[in-house]
Formats: sequence, structure tokens, C-alpha cells
Amino acid sequence: MRTYSLLVDAHLINRDPRSAMAVSDDMINAGFEPSKETLKNLRRRCFRELDYKKDAQVESLAKNFQIRMGS
Repeated sequence: MRTYSLLVDAHLINRDPRSAMAVSDDMINAGFEPSKETLKNLRRRCFRELDYKKDAQVESLAKNFQIRMGS
């Protein structure tokens, strides 16, 4: 789980929300639940990069895992 979170963070630092989202999808497919912090960081980067489609996907993931993101 920690390795996936680090990979997501690395992509976010490189301003690549698409790759970060792909890693989070891999994490979920491997049976791990993303942390609230990881989803919040991913959502923040999507918003900063104006990637509203990925932002909506992050919001959907949060709902699926019953994680309250706030606004």
C-alpha cells in the first residue's frame, strides 16, 4: 500500500494526474484501499491542472470507499 501511495505522490509531484490516477487504479485492482490523504492529494493536483474529468473520478472513488473529502 505504501509503495502505491509513493508512486502516486511521485506522479503528482511531476504534475501528471493521469499517471497518478492509473497507479491508484492499479492499487485498487490489487485489493488495496486508497487513503484519504492520497485521494485528497490526487484531487488537488487534478484541480490545479484543470483536469476536471479526473477530479470527478477521484470524487467517485472517494464515494465508493466512503471517504469524506470535503470541499
